[in-house]
Amino acid sequence: MQITQTADYAVRTVVYLALHRKDGPVAAANIAREMTIPVDYISKVVQALSRAGLVESVPGRNGGARLARDPAELSMLEIVEAVDGPVALTRCVTRPGACPRDSYCIVHDFWKSTQKGLVSVLSGTKISDICWPKGADAVPRARQDAPGG
Repeated sequence: MQITQTADYAVRTVVYLALHRKDGPVAAANIAREMTIPVDYISKVVQALSRAGLVESVPGRNGGARLARDPAELSMLEIVEAVDGPVALTRCVTRPGACPRDSYCIVHDFWKSTQKGLVSVLSGTKISDICWPKGADAVPRARQDAPGG
C-alpha cells in the first residue's frame, strides 16, 4: 500500500500554503519549485484542492493559490480525499457486498479495523500539527530543511 503521488503533492501544496499563508496568494510555479512538484502537475493539484474548497485560486497578475481555511481546521483526510476520493484499503470495507466473502471472511474484520484506524489518524491530523508540531522548535521543519534555510 502506498499513498498516491497526487495525494503526496496535494499535502505538500497545502503545507506550503499554510507556511506562507500570511504572504498572500502564492504562484503555482513557486509551490512547484519549493516543494519539488512538477510544474505540469501543480495546476491539477491546485484545481482539485480548489474544487474541494480547501484552496482558493486568486486570478490576476498577483494571483495564485491560498488556503481557504485555517490550517488547524484542515485534516490530512480532507486533502487526500480531495484528490484521490475516499480512503479505501480494500473494496470489502468500503463497499459492502463487493466481495462474496463479506459475511464469513476471517480477514474482513482486520481490514475493517485497520481502515477505521487509518481514517481516524488522517482525520485527526491537522495541517497545523504537521507544520507546527507541539514541542518542536518555533521554526517549521520544512523551512529548516530547505536549501539556504
